[in-house]
Amino acid sequence: MISWIVAISLTIFLFMRLPVLKKRVQLQNNYLVKKFSIIIHAKNAEKNITSFLKSINEQIVSPLEVIVVDDHSEDKTKDIAGQLGARVIAMPPLPAGWQAKNWAYWTGAQQADGDIFLFVDSNTWFDKRGLLRIAEAYKKQQNRGVLTIHPYHYVKHWYETLSMLLHMIILAASGVTNVFSKISGPAGGFEQCFICAKQDYFVLGGHETTKGSMAAHLSLSKHARKSGVFIEAKSGYRAISMRMYPNGFAKLMDGWASSFANRAQLMNIVPFFFTMAWLGSLAFFIVEGVQLMWSSPLYLCGMYVLLALLLLYIANRTGNFHLQDTLLFPIHLLICVVILGYSIVKSFIALKADRKGKYVVVQKGEDEKLK
Repeated sequence: MISWIVAISLTIFLFMRLPVLKKRVQLQNNYLVKKFSIIIHAKNAEKNITSFLKSINEQIVSPLEVIVVDDHSEDKTKDIAGQLGARVIAMPPLPAGWQAKNWAYWTGAQQADGDIFLFVDSNTWFDKRGLLRIAEAYKKQQNRGVLTIHPYHYVKHWYETLSMLLHMIILAASGVTNVFSKISGPAGGFEQCFICAKQDYFVLGGHETTKGSMAAHLSLSKHARKSGVFIEAKSGYRAISMRMYPNGFAKLMDGWASSFANRAQLMNIVPFFFTMAWLGSLAFFIVEGVQLMWSSPLYLCGMYVLLALLLLYIANRTGNFHLQDTLLFPIHLLICVVILGYSIVKSFIALKADRKGKYVVVQKGEDEKLK
């Protein structure tokens, strides 16, 4: 069955190298964490900020500082952050042309004292010894350049599992996981966790160079690569985790569509082409499988299960997915097609959306928030 061979081959080609952070840590490297300034943008994030800061306080060693840039929160974000040991900075008024998240990170970086900056989303948390794993990974880069990390996706509800193939698309399209990635290096980076030496950050121009981008860390990673700065990207398995779109299926669909719409112009064409070819091979396998369902059911079942097991091996390193999720990959594939189609529509009508559901209309060269 040609479609099965192609699907298996492309899956192996795209995910042969899935870089994860080292499981074992050297406790004598605790001093590395002390070099870090962790900077987070928070707006009405009292639930997330509690989990995030508690995870830092539970590490075996604390970073130099945790800076929470409060974006005019109307809940208890500021109070909770202060109580849990963070240094809280009130975000100044947003200048024209800036996205709020980028402005918050730039504001925090201006006041940070660490030698290494770690910018991270508020919906994440560090796993046990996760900070030390990240610090050791960055040490392998001689504490220079850029390291971006795609957090491990912790899911609770059934609809959250529908993100499984979408995470694989993000990994594959980044060029981090394919057979040749060790030679070619990442084609881009990941958005939720961005690490950079202070010196390199300001030489690159920091978030000021990507102030209007809705995918700032992907943009900054590509800028670093073009500037000759070393970049690396890894999965956050065993180091940093996140939950995405926990507020219902509709939010998940809209959030992922917005994410792909924001990334569309920043994706490298070669890994993106192979990623789309991989999705196509999965679809053709399903079509051919329907034709074999009655003539060769055992043969089809064996091929199907082998492909599902291969997908499970990859999925286990991106989130807490299970065999039943990969056995249902045709449903996941259908969701991917719908979301990718929706993101194309968003891009075509020039709409961009952030993860909180606020839209930006691009018209006559000006960005305008919809209230």
